[in-house]
Amino acid sequence: MLAFNNCRQQAAAQSEHQALQQALSWSYVSLAAQDLGDWDQAEDAIARSLVIIADHPDVPEFVQVKAQVFNVEGRLHLKRGQPEAAWETWSQAEAAYLQADDSLGQVGAQINQSQALQTMGLYRRARLQLESAAEVLTGQPDSAVKAIALKSLGNVFQTAGSLAQSQQYLNQSLEIYRQLGSDAEVADTLFSLANTLRLMKDSDAATQHYQEAENLLPHSLLKTRAQLNRFSLLLETQQWSTAENLLPELVAHVQALPASRQAVYSRVNLAESLLSHGDDNHQPIDWLSVEGVADLLRDGVNQAEMLSDDRARAFSLGELSKLYGYTQLWSESQVLARRALSFSQGDNAQDMAYRWQQQLGKAYQQQGKDEDAIASYTSAIET
Repeated sequence: MLAFNNCRQQAAAQSEHQALQQALSWSYVSLAAQDLGDWDQAEDAIARSLVIIADHPDVPEFVQVKAQVFNVEGRLHLKRGQPEAAWETWSQAEAAYLQADDSLGQVGAQINQSQALQTMGLYRRARLQLESAAEVLTGQPDSAVKAIALKSLGNVFQTAGSLAQSQQYLNQSLEIYRQLGSDAEVADTLFSLANTLRLMKDSDAATQHYQEAENLLPHSLLKTRAQLNRFSLLLETQQWSTAENLLPELVAHVQALPASRQAVYSRVNLAESLLSHGDDNHQPIDWLSVEGVADLLRDGVNQAEMLSDDRARAFSLGELSKLYGYTQLWSESQVLARRALSFSQGDNAQDMAYRWQQQLGKAYQQQGKDEDAIASYTSAIET
């Protein structure tokens, strides 16, 4: 009888372990679906995870998992433009971390809550939330988890425009990651710190940090992102010859990226830098040629279509519309802007719809279609 009871306990424990792994796995599926903009699958996956957790309310191991799942659900709410629901869910995550006696998890949930508060326009509350989280971190021993929390804190302060505090916490995170010897995390933190320094108008330090990030991960998406930012900074600071010399290598890296949303965005960001910077004596777009930029963007459109990613489609088509406008081909620009706008109407890309309404209005205006132009500009303002 004792052996039988032991077997039952082992079977129950194994079943609970499998359920825990299932709950975590569904949350990872939701994260991946969120990154692809597949909201239905993201919702379904997180719902499955929550059902599993609800079936094991009294199992201590599930409290930590519940907190992690709430974090993923809050991220989904924020990405879908539901900051109130995101804040509520991240508050539940904080409570679960408290129950699990995980103080760093609580800090992460508080940092997430501050992002939701900022999105709701509650900036004072968001700042107080961040400052409270910072106080907790001060007393924690150095660890990878603390480094992650400090980096998140620095990034959110960056978004809030509190650049000195962003620099402070990113530097602290960087110091811990250097001690841990994690090149990938060091490079990622250097990239964030470079972005903060750029906003602080410290161009030399920003450039140095971008280059250090590039050198740490020579064959990575992060290298290309850092190089893209360094290139646009060189253009902003009118370091024309250095930027022109960097361009061939940068184009090669962008073209070599495997198909993904970030690969499409990299193509668009490069085109935007070439289109947006220049003066009477320097036109960066001429370094690559208009047709070369167009090919880059068309490939981006093709990748987005292959991925069935409406957000990436809208982004690449809209940038292609801007390029046709640059060459005064306003009829073609109009067609592309309308296509970009159509892909921006879904839940995944409404935040960029105003851009393509403006571009469409400009295309109409340049063709003398004043009523259509006014309607598009009005829609852009109301979006």
